Amino acid sequence: MRAQSTLPLVLVVGVVVGAMAFRGEANRLAAPPRPTVIATVNLEEVFRGLNEYQSVNERLKALAAELDKEGTRRRDEITRLGDDINLLPAGPNRDNLERDWLRKSHDLQAYVEFATRKLNDAQSRALRDLYERIRGDIAALATSSGYDVVFVDDSVAVLPEVASEAEMMRQISARRILYAGKEIDITKQVVDAINARRAP
Repeated sequence: MRAQSTLPLVLVVGVVVGAMAFRGEANRLAAPPRPTVIATVNLEEVFRGLNEYQSVNERLKALAAELDKEGTRRRDEITRLGDDINLLPAGPNRDNLERDWLRKSHDLQAYVEFATRKLNDAQSRALRDLYERIRGDIAALATSSGYDVVFVDDSVAVLPEVASEAEMMRQISARRILYAGKEIDITKQVVDAINARRAP
């Protein structure tokens, strides 16, 4: 009779212990993950602070100066040609020079459009390439420093004082961060790390 009463007690104890173990495992699995570590950067300051950005600007300025020099040469040539035309009496020689002046004027207009497009394309490519490198550098820094997410802090950008209602609303609606504390700003850390990594 005593042996029969022991069996249910062992069974009850086993069920209770199993339930407690299951509850402990469930609690462990349901435990919240570690807090997400967030950082922000002022992307405009990152660009301005990079030595590479200064080098890119110098190259673009050199290209702009080269294109402008050629444009100036063409304009001067057209001006001299116009002066020569004014000195000639009406006749075949003047007609030929006027046709030449007109052709060179059209060529200058085409050159200005070409030069503007070439400079814009060069600026766009340089900015895109530098941005992609910055993204890669920030990803590497975030991984090594334990940041889970790095946001561009667009709350630092100043809204225009004068703009149409539609433009002002567009600017406001484009904002993604309304406030970010300075303690999570890693802009200087990013600039210093990238400049050190790419030092000649």
